[in-house]
Amino acid sequence: MNTTSFNRLFLLYKPGLYRYACSLCRNSLDAEDLVQETYLQARKSLEAVRRDDLIRSFLTSILRNLHHNRQRRTWMKTKTAEGKRFVLLTCEVPDTRYQPHSELMRKEQKEKVHRALGTLPDKLKEPLLLHQFGKKNYLSIAALKRIPVGTVRSRIHRGKKKLHSLLARDYRCGPGERRK
Repeated sequence: MNTTSFNRLFLLYKPGLYRYACSLCRNSLDAEDLVQETYLQARKSLEAVRRDDLIRSFLTSILRNLHHNRQRRTWMKTKTAEGKRFVLLTCEVPDTRYQPHSELMRKEQKEKVHRALGTLPDKLKEPLLLHQFGKKNYLSIAALKRIPVGTVRSRIHRGKKKLHSLLARDYRCGPGERRK
């Protein structure tokens, strides 16, 4: 593959890569950096791609691996009081309509979803993020993760179910109370 066709294909897949990076990083600046690092890493190993139709999976793999490498380095530096290692960042999404109340509600809901996603095990979280934010189908996730398609389907289903149960706790009402 020559550099011109690679650049053209990278520009085609860049928005999807950015969405996936933002869902992983939860920070728009880190997501942009991750996409740029993905481009540079992919340019170095351009000869590894034999067919143009595999470029999307190739780029997504590089992005995911770069993110995991960053996360490992960060985890080594960051520890909480309980001794568990994690970092929770948020991704700000600009809103063109300024409505303070609805903006606050959206921000709270987004934080709840990010916290709930953070509690999911990686084997459930990664396929779910690839499917929902990376806009990948089951077959491409299976190829990317090197697992059967049925396993991808069940992990996405179990991830959604677990996420739903975690989020539903916040909206349950006690006896005699009404839902808002």
